Amino acid sequence: MNNTLGSWGEQLATEYLCALGWAIVERNWRCSAGELDIVALEPVLGQLPRVVVVEVKTKAGDRFGPPLEAITQAKLKRLRELATRWVYEHPDIGSGLRLDAIGVMKLPGHAPQVSHIKGVS
Repeated sequence: MNNTLGSWGEQLATEYLCALGWAIVERNWRCSAGELDIVALEPVLGQLPRVVVVEVKTKAGDRFGPPLEAITQAKLKRLRELATRWVYEHPDIGSGLRLDAIGVMKLPGHAPQVSHIKGVS
């Protein structure tokens, strides 16, 4: 994927999550095993915020299907491993853990479309 397109999609996803009242903790967190696009805290009424790891997929066109179809079972397994590692390394931030996915579709002449799926694991 074009890094510029991917960065644009991640920025749009970040703005979307912030508009929901979420706090962005990290973007593009890396370790030897891979990278997490976004780590955020989702507010939970009367509780500590929930840690949510968000995988972002961005496409410029509808060829080959929607962006979220690119998240395979192997990718989900790797995301679970990375998310668990992130939580282990940051034990004092938030509560719980969930994996979400955001798809961003950029079609020429149209506003970008953002799709958010909670709990993809």
